[in-house]
Amino acid sequence: MLAFIPYQPHSGNEILKSALVFQMQKNENIPTWLTEASIGIIEHMNDDHTDVIVATLYGQHGILDREAKMHKLETGGYYVVSNSRTYFLNFDDHCNSAEEYKQALIRHAREYKKQDLTKT
Repeated sequence: MLAFIPYQPHSGNEILKSALVFQMQKNENIPTWLTEASIGIIEHMNDDHTDVIVATLYGQHGILDREAKMHKLETGGYYVVSNSRTYFLNFDDHCNSAEEYKQALIRHAREYKKQDLTKT
């Protein structure tokens, strides 16, 4: 089950996190709720649900990279970095809240984790 944990600073990542928040704040198309939730969502997904990211990248782009990482969020999906390239992973609809974002990620998990990536 996906659960978003409020952002708690971790040593060593402060500059990267500050840059991410600054980048998202500069983009006027990103709603405040997403800017505020982004660091917690990205950390949680990269730490605890890389299998969802990997399966979705494979399902939407045909790329298998077990080291792929969630990088940036948009209301209609999220960007993943894989082998020094950036890919956008789409949701079916745009999200209007952190709860809708969570549900969209759960739908990705249910849809794409069915794939058998062990033979690839």
